[in-house]
Amino acid sequence: MKKVGFFFVDKPEGYTSKDCDSVIKRDFNLKKAGHLGTLDPFATGLLIVGVSDATKLFTLIDDEKKTYVATLELGVLTDTLDCTGTIIKKEEVQPLSLSKIQETLTSFLGKSTQEVPLYSAKHIDGVRAYHLAREGSKVKPPSIQIHISSIRLLSYQHPFLTFEAEVSKGTYLRSLGRDIAEKLHTIGSLSKLRRTRIGSYDVKEATELNQLTDENLISIREMFSSYVFHECKEEEKKALINGNPLALPYSDEFVFLTIEDEVLSLYQRREDGLYYSYRGFSRCDR
Repeated sequence: MKKVGFFFVDKPEGYTSKDCDSVIKRDFNLKKAGHLGTLDPFATGLLIVGVSDATKLFTLIDDEKKTYVATLELGVLTDTLDCTGTIIKKEEVQPLSLSKIQETLTSFLGKSTQEVPLYSAKHIDGVRAYHLAREGSKVKPPSIQIHISSIRLLSYQHPFLTFEAEVSKGTYLRSLGRDIAEKLHTIGSLSKLRRTRIGSYDVKEATELNQLTDENLISIREMFSSYVFHECKEEEKKALINGNPLALPYSDEFVFLTIEDEVLSLYQRREDGLYYSYRGFSRCDR
């Protein structure tokens, strides 16, 4: 049976997020796998990988907030803002008080504007920022709006400070580390980064990449257990196969349609009260 579902991967250091997709495709003989929320190669932690048609359902997963644990090395600035880059500046930093560090971290709570790292996948005039950086182009990185829900100091062993932050989708922790260092009147780059949560999903639920088995595959039913799964009646099957709208006895925005307990489509309720095809699946799990 074709595998459809999600793997919760504890991404290892040194792998790109696409590397993880490729390993899963190779190990499970899959044609399609994709991830939700890219992690930098030096980062570790929770990576949600959808396989086969499950990748069509990423829009249903709440990833508006993510939680990270980051270690910032003060006094060292690299071109990538992390430990993988080339050091472009170093300076001596005097030990700081814990109260000063926590006060500085707290000042980042709420909404703010953040300058994106030049070494990032962000598009600048249609070109990936990291391509421009590698070419030596002198361009100003774009700025984005971010929101930090919580941030706290976990440890400080000079010149390394480790903090935990819950941030909005799209926030760059490398830029946050740089900005924290600047507010502490110095420079800094991340030496470690680990994502511990995506929405309500915790890295404790994840499995190391090289230890994944079929048992770790989370089915569509398990992933979206709070959603309605409607077993189609005989007269509804033709409408489903043809992608026609359906009158269903629900008020939920989304309903999964099944035939003989197989998930075959996701329908969305519109203003007229009917359900219309939103995503179709070639084959799904039981």
